Amino acid sequence: MSLPTARLVWHTAYVDIFYSPDRMPEGEGYKEYAFIRLDGENWEAEELADNKTIVNRNDDFDGWDSWKEANKKGFDCTVHFRVEGNKIITTTQNQGISLRNITTILVEPPELFVSLTGDQCAITNIRIKD
Repeated sequence: MSLPTARLVWHTAYVDIFYSPDRMPEGEGYKEYAFIRLDGENWEAEELADNKTIVNRNDDFDGWDSWKEANKKGFDCTVHFRVEGNKIITTTQNQGISLRNITTILVEPPELFVSLTGDQCAITNIRIKD
């Protein structure tokens, strides 16, 4: 859920696919491979990975004001990851937005990590399944 002070679309949760020797987001030696916000925006990790994001709005999408209000109330969200060779396919759906991001790794790290975090939001009850 977004905090009561959240007022912008990007005050939402996001998925960060990264490498860091200390395994910490923004840690020493941090390298970002994908940064995917639940509103469908992403940042390019141009030298390390190629990201292709596909965002579709279905009939349940009532506009950004409704989307921001739903975020303030909070909702369950499932994020799926699939690895195919050097590609990581991340998919999720929320509040009428269907999101698919394909991260093609160009510079292979020793290992990759995923962080669930966000700007002005609270993330609780995280469940991880194989």
